[in-house]
Amino acid sequence: MAYKNLSQEISVKSAADYSAVGSNYKFYKVNSSGNLTIATASTDAVLGVLQNQPVTNEGARVAPCASGGTSKVVLSATVTTGDMVGLAADGTGTASAAGGYDVGVAVVGAASGELATVQLQNLTLKA
Repeated sequence: MAYKNLSQEISVKSAADYSAVGSNYKFYKVNSSGNLTIATASTDAVLGVLQNQPVTNEGARVAPCASGGTSKVVLSATVTTGDMVGLAADGTGTASAAGGYDVGVAVVGAASGELATVQLQNLTLKA
């Protein structure tokens, strides 16, 4: 069962309406206007994992990757406990791949479409 244990959470204004079910527990980045938007590439410099479901211009609560806390993360592919986690094109977590960022390690793995528990870390480019 996935869980979270956050050591830090920050608030950033949401660039869009993320109130729909399934918008939280994905990876997000900050756009050029300083607002939170969903990560769309494995090489995006993500801020962290969205914890709530804000509407446009509302405060989005984010667990920063650099915090070292654990967060629930929606997966787009099966990730096994102990695997490094990377980014998929829809902001979900996936198995880490060469040329993309490692954003954490799976403490509790899960199948595609399910929630894993990920120990967040500073972004590391996988060679």
